Amino acid sequence: MAFLVVLVLVLVAAVVIGVPVLLVWAHRREQARQAELTVAAAQLGWQHGWSPPKVLRDRFTVRNSPFGPGLPSGESITGTHRGLPLVAFRAQVSQQVHDAQSTIDFVVLALPLRAPAPELTLVQRRAGQGLLRLFGTRRQPTGDPAFDAAFFVECQVPEFVPHLLNPRLRHWLLHHPHAREVSLRWGPGDLVVWWPGRFELPAVRWLAEYAGELMCLADPS
Repeated sequence: MAFLVVLVLVLVAAVVIGVPVLLVWAHRREQARQAELTVAAAQLGWQHGWSPPKVLRDRFTVRNSPFGPGLPSGESITGTHRGLPLVAFRAQVSQQVHDAQSTIDFVVLALPLRAPAPELTLVQRRAGQGLLRLFGTRRQPTGDPAFDAAFFVECQVPEFVPHLLNPRLRHWLLHHPHAREVSLRWGPGDLVVWWPGRFELPAVRWLAEYAGELMCLADPS
């Protein structure tokens, strides 16, 4: 009996001491990560800092995206890419996985369009997306069987779909190694792309290149 009492006291002491230590360690690790990211971004002429979460959500998050209902964290990178002002930020979503809450990070990046355009959303096609029609989501096929089998396109202006998703852009999206992982929204004023992953400079850089190349291949004029 005395042994059990001692064991319980030891376990309680370990929790009381260990939890604050872990919290301090996690805080210092996060501070170090942010400091490294600030320095690395500055080397590219970009700025790493904080943006008002509501401003980011209201302008850049996307209806039917996993992070749409919540506020972004506010951590962001701003700068210029291919002559266009760039905004990238971290968004998080909590989901239930086997009766436990899990948090997934998304890297969201936006470049402004040269002219306003109808809003078009493109995501990887998944089972069950046909049910979205019950909630007012309208899938717009492109007429390209391989592309339509791979991607789900939503747009309220049907004639804009083939106008934006021209043959060379569809070919590029079908064969790009990351296109099945990156979702996008074109319009009304920005190109927004998002990808599930950690908010780190390499991810921001390749997403910026991805978005820039996509803008070059698209021909919505």
